[in-house]
Amino acid sequence: IDNYEDNLDFFKEKNIISQVIGNPKKIIEEYDEAFNLKEPIIIYIANNKHDLSKKNNSKISSFCKEYSINYLFVEGYKLNEKQKLRLLNKLNYSDIHDELIVFLDEGEVKEVSEFIPKDESEYFDKASNYGIIDSSSAESLVTIDFNKFKSIVSEQNKNVIVIGSNDCKYCEQLKPIIGKIGIQNNLKIYYVEFKEEDFNIINEYFKSIGYNGIISYPLVIVSENNQVLDRVIGLSNKDIYIKKFKEMGVIQ
Repeated sequence: IDNYEDNLDFFKEKNIISQVIGNPKKIIEEYDEAFNLKEPIIIYIANNKHDLSKKNNSKISSFCKEYSINYLFVEGYKLNEKQKLRLLNKLNYSDIHDELIVFLDEGEVKEVSEFIPKDESEYFDKASNYGIIDSSSAESLVTIDFNKFKSIVSEQNKNVIVIGSNDCKYCEQLKPIIGKIGIQNNLKIYYVEFKEEDFNIINEYFKSIGYNGIISYPLVIVSENNQVLDRVIGLSNKDIYIKKFKEMGVIQ
């Protein structure tokens, strides 16, 4: 694409990376608009052109897409000192240095930090603490015990079951994602949780129904008639689950 600015709407529509490219006036307008939103937003401000900033932009935007959070990337190095001061005044912050991350909800600044988390779980924890992640979607999962789990696996119709562990942080991150898929597609999704010491129990059970695949939490399976038709191991992208569920015919 020759002219990025003319194609900014295309990038936003495709939800690739929502970033402000172009003149400083446009950057300030987008930034001001973020403070008028009635919804949560995460803002990443980079004051350099380093590859690290590009990687952080990609990482944060991917996280925001996963959890349907508004995201704004501000290229601070395109602003003059007066424009930077205006930007920082809204944050009540003194300087950008190299980069800043801002958690904002309904125009209220929840946190401004020069520390950019490396692990997605840290973004999840912060966004959860500030109510930025819609954790209510996790409540749509139907919690079951082991006996009910075995009963559902034996049913003649296809079912989606999430298998988690009580000490698995990735299981907690998955719940809002998978819960929202269920809500949006009118799909009942079950959740069964085991303790670490229960691993041998679930392992033996899976062997008894002919499943010899890897067991790692979280494990999302599509079951039917005492068979595991397909599975997704570990925490994956929302699109992976949707694609898998479509292939299995549990959603359209």
